[in-house]
Amino acid sequence: MYPRIRWGTHGGFVGEKTIIAWTDHTFNIAWGCTKVSDGCAHCYAETLAKRYGFKVWGANGDRRVFGEAHWNEPRKWNEKSNPKKPTKVFTSSMCDVFEDHPIIDRERTKLWNLIALTPNLIWQILTKRSERIAECLPPYWDEIKDRIWLGVTVESDKYAYRLFHLNKIPCKVRFISNEPALGPLTCSLYGIKWVIYGGESGVGYRKKM
Repeated sequence: MYPRIRWGTHGGFVGEKTIIAWTDHTFNIAWGCTKVSDGCAHCYAETLAKRYGFKVWGANGDRRVFGEAHWNEPRKWNEKSNPKKPTKVFTSSMCDVFEDHPIIDRERTKLWNLIALTPNLIWQILTKRSERIAECLPPYWDEIKDRIWLGVTVESDKYAYRLFHLNKIPCKVRFISNEPALGPLTCSLYGIKWVIYGGESGVGYRKKM
């Protein structure tokens, strides 16, 4: 069976509606990140953060975090969600859940707790830091894994190694984001149920090689 392919971008914040075609809500545990691969060169999240005046990029940079009202939003979605057709929540478009950063480490722990408290939600998590996934999972992963769609960004075959790490993690759905698609993707998609595909856009965009 071939993976299901969806097109679109994964920008977004938090709210009742989202422009992302493949999810129902977006929820960010924080704002800020550090660039780690080719796909990060024209990061929309960095551009947006700078537009708002937040200095939250780079390994030594701060991270913007949120209060109780923000963290309570998914609980409201959980109450409205139909267990037979669970609401999907993408986290996090403005950071990387698995970044090695003290603030993200703290907020990630809060995320795992939140997921455990929202049994009617499907959580979609996408990362470029596949090598850190296993060490960052909570001790109760087996209790929440069936509500997790876990994905890695693979801009080209250069980053196909991320699939190796991903396929070691038990979860409901494993997926990849070939966005921005910067080069050939000829690697095996064994174990992958879903592929997001999209080119780079905006000023200075790079064409797929």
